[in-house]
Amino acid sequence: MSFPKQAGFKKRILIISAFYSPKIHVASNRAVAMAKYLKKAGFEVTVLSEFSGPELVSESLDQGIRVFYLSGLHWLNRESFLSRSFFPIHQIKVLKNKILNFFLADDNPGFFYRFKHQMDSLASNQRIDLNKFDIILSTYAPLSSHLIGLEIKKRFPRVTWVADFRDEMSFLPIGNFFLKNKLKKMESKIIEACDIVSTISKPLLEQFKSTSPISEKKIFIEVRNGFDFQLHQSSEVQREVFKITYTGTFYGLRNPILFFEALKKFVKKYPLQNVSFDIYGGSRAEAIPKELERIVIYHEKIKYERIREKLIDSSVLLLIEPSMGRVGGYTGKIFDYLAVNRPILAYIKQNDVADELISLCKAGYVNRYYQVDEVFKTLDQLYQDWLKNQIPDRNWVEVKKQSRENQINKLIEALNLFGVNK
Repeated sequence: MSFPKQAGFKKRILIISAFYSPKIHVASNRAVAMAKYLKKAGFEVTVLSEFSGPELVSESLDQGIRVFYLSGLHWLNRESFLSRSFFPIHQIKVLKNKILNFFLADDNPGFFYRFKHQMDSLASNQRIDLNKFDIILSTYAPLSSHLIGLEIKKRFPRVTWVADFRDEMSFLPIGNFFLKNKLKKMESKIIEACDIVSTISKPLLEQFKSTSPISEKKIFIEVRNGFDFQLHQSSEVQREVFKITYTGTFYGLRNPILFFEALKKFVKKYPLQNVSFDIYGGSRAEAIPKELERIVIYHEKIKYERIREKLIDSSVLLLIEPSMGRVGGYTGKIFDYLAVNRPILAYIKQNDVADELISLCKAGYVNRYYQVDEVFKTLDQLYQDWLKNQIPDRNWVEVKKQSRENQINKLIEALNLFGVNK
């Protein structure tokens, strides 16, 4: 579909994302930013998202963007652990998720099932007229978002479909052979049917290119996550507390166990220093060592608008990202860390994209994963720098390129190019 150029015409886009505001999640940040900057570029933006309320559909208007929330309640959805449950109930939830993880590729199938069931009634009630959209953009995960995109593309083949991947799909190094094979087949269908594939890094882009035969007309584009607030370039740091900050959740190998060991060595060496390790949004997945109980502080998840102030109030920004056999993985928080003039202490996969980006931006230090002594030495060095009020001289030219707006402008350019050439 080529987009008309007459005066006053706005290209109409439907963003499909299971995560959207007010959900506090890194995936929500990506979808919200896409809606925000596509609207700024002149698109007429509508969002279809998921919620777990009793109403079938609810609607809101957010800064000129229509947002429809479709109830995704379904017994096949994964159980969440956002609140504490009695131990037997917790164990039942864990068992249910293990069974579903073995057989089911979609974390939130209710979103797709409800959409498919309500697809025609949504249009007949004049809530979402799918025929009016020039572009649909679905963002994965969960799989439901892409399944909805595929369903719309089948019904309206002339629509331009952007399949956005925040993570690997069939290449994710977890799951059983049955599940990976199922994901591979679905991934191939999605990439074959869509018009534009976007993902967060070039290595992942190459993986998706290898999934199915490539049409000359299909566009593959890297659209990273990014920071979406004003840069903080001041080198002035609070002097009262040596404050280490981590934002986000812990799960699997992404946990604080190694850092706890390094921190124990640090407080033993500097028993009189006022130190704190503040974790914003991290689940209490691991017991806090007794030696650290007075300095490790877990905070509730906070809205994205408050992240900047918490980072500014820090001395060191901690980044944990085990490779688990993966390549091309940026954790979303890295971009927020880059935008605030505080040194990053990262133990991540070396010579991968996150390592290269931190090095390019001169934003901190990268350590090997599972090397406690190395992490401790780096923490000690950062502490000595803090005492001297020394901060690495960031490469702000490169940092600025990592803003949400600059990254989403790549997508906008691809949409305009596809609209002209189609």
